[in-house]
Amino acid sequence: MKKLVLLLCVFLTTTIVSCESNSSSVATESTMSLVKKITLQTYSQTPQDNTKRIQYYANNQVIADTTFNHLNQWISRNVITENGNTKSYKTFNNSNQLIFQQDLIHDASGRLIEKRDVLPSTSSKTYVYNDVEGTVTIYTTFLNQPGNPSFYLATFYYHSNGLFFKESVGQDNPDIRTVVYNNLQPVSYQSTNNPSINLTYAFYPFPKPSNFTTSILEMNNIMLKDLTIRNINTICNFYPQYTNTTSGNFTTTHQATFNSSNYITNRTRTQVNNNNSGTFTEELIYFYN
Repeated sequence: MKKLVLLLCVFLTTTIVSCESNSSSVATESTMSLVKKITLQTYSQTPQDNTKRIQYYANNQVIADTTFNHLNQWISRNVITENGNTKSYKTFNNSNQLIFQQDLIHDASGRLIEKRDVLPSTSSKTYVYNDVEGTVTIYTTFLNQPGNPSFYLATFYYHSNGLFFKESVGQDNPDIRTVVYNNLQPVSYQSTNNPSINLTYAFYPFPKPSNFTTSILEMNNIMLKDLTIRNINTICNFYPQYTNTTSGNFTTTHQATFNSSNYITNRTRTQVNNNNSGTFTEELIYFYN
């Protein structure tokens, strides 16, 4: 009888612990959806230059994007359209005139194969993949010059996991730029020819929530579009932590806040001109449901 009572106690204790564990797991895995982001740019000495950009989201994709001036009058709006494997980024002014268009063209697997500057029509970038060597070679074609000449720009290299880790820029004495990773978290960026751009990455001690992660394919496409792997810290699945710095006459400080579920709610960058105390502040405010 004592043995039976003991077994029942063990069973009940295990059940209670299991239920508590499951409840905790469910709470931890609860997700939030980004619905709006506001970007405020404020100039202390020239307030007429202040702007407010409001972006609305659905499924983590921008569905409306408008910028307003200091009088709260809209001055431009950005529109993203898709046609097959082509994604177009367009900007219209407040007269509804198209003032910018860039087309990103992808292959059937979603890899970026061409970036075309439609308006203004200046150049296009072509990305040639070699899956045997693990490289992507980038060429630029000048659309506003006679004969549309093309030139080699760079070669990007990717790991066995598919993520870019190295870029070779230029043909004569190329600059070899490398990102060192700890698993998928960037650690440092190093340049052979230009050590002044070397940096060590820092991150907050928790990853982005699971529904805010970026795939390797998406990260690679962004790096190819931007023609650099240096900014991997801004697109990877960890929140970048920036260091306060003073360079020349300017001091720059950074702040970020997060909610209890590790979703970022605010990020602020403030730059102070130490000569005249003028400040520029960029504040990003995130709204979730």
